[in-house]
Amino acid sequence: MKKITFLLILTFTFLPLFALPGFTPYLPDSSGDYVYYRDNSFERESYVGFLTYDEETYQMRYYAPTDKTNFLPEKNIQILFTVNPDKNYLELTGEKIISSITPNTEDVDIVNYMHDLFYEMSSRRNKADPVTPSEEGYVSNKNFWDNGLWINQDFVQFGGQVSLVFDPLIPLFNLKRIVDVEGNDIFSAVTFGTLASSIDSSFDDFKGVTSKKIIKEKGIAIDQKAKSIDYTYSGKKIKLDTNWSQSMENLWLLGDTALVSANVIPAYEELGDKYDDFVIRRIIRSSQDSFVELPGINIKQDKNGYTITSTIYQHKTDNIVKNFKVLRKKNNGSYNLVLLTVFQKDYASNKKYFDDLVSKNSK
Repeated sequence: MKKITFLLILTFTFLPLFALPGFTPYLPDSSGDYVYYRDNSFERESYVGFLTYDEETYQMRYYAPTDKTNFLPEKNIQILFTVNPDKNYLELTGEKIISSITPNTEDVDIVNYMHDLFYEMSSRRNKADPVTPSEEGYVSNKNFWDNGLWINQDFVQFGGQVSLVFDPLIPLFNLKRIVDVEGNDIFSAVTFGTLASSIDSSFDDFKGVTSKKIIKEKGIAIDQKAKSIDYTYSGKKIKLDTNWSQSMENLWLLGDTALVSANVIPAYEELGDKYDDFVIRRIIRSSQDSFVELPGINIKQDKNGYTITSTIYQHKTDNIVKNFKVLRKKNNGSYNLVLLTVFQKDYASNKKYFDDLVSKNSK
């Protein structure tokens, strides 16, 4: 039987902060931050990723999975770039292809495309600055996928007139989507995260969004009439029932099917009005061996905090899980965080039970 595993990185230690040359991001990036985009300008399924090492060094990766229908092999091209951090525009100081490519093939065209895209992404982000929630034209209080600063531009690489959607929650370029005149995503962020350590291979392991695969297995049956039990952690009531067993002071298990945990996110007065966005970016990012599907994220805000729903693909175990995070503001400015993680198949078979559980713990 598969056991549910989940790693929530709540490292709020301030690591060295960086930004690409030419703009000052609302939320700075740190070493190990990465973002992947689905690139629909290619005829085959394709992804482009960007990874931050430090203020001078970045990696870019093009990945396309095997296409059996059109007899196309898997393709993986990686380039290491160094830039001049003292310039107010992108100036490359070095470039090294760190994967194998075949000369006189489309690999060369893809390398040139990656090179041009790096320049274009940087230039267009510079021109969009500042990208903050207070800017005129910034769409907010809609669903996560539509929120952001919408800018209409001509972008030849993506077919002409498009809308670029910038969101400070997305690291590096803050670019969330490029949308054509018919409303279709041509280039869109699918996941982002931060490498946990030098041995975290998540950036290299990414092989596309697979959380939409059809799940045929039926989930477990849950006793819907189990007796309610209240627990308390750091002043926050955790409402569960006798289906759950307490494993630690702040951890409860529903067999091998689901877990609930409670944590406290400390207040950081130095972040001021950016605090909520800083916290949300940290808790919606992917973690080691787990990729959060960005287009499916739902962020619901109320007077007491946030309820965030996401779907996560754990590529090493081929598991799909539903994830619910309930943030409730405390009097001292910190947040109580209640997290529920459950296998997708078990959630689908007991949707009302888990939705009610989230609702009870959102009060």
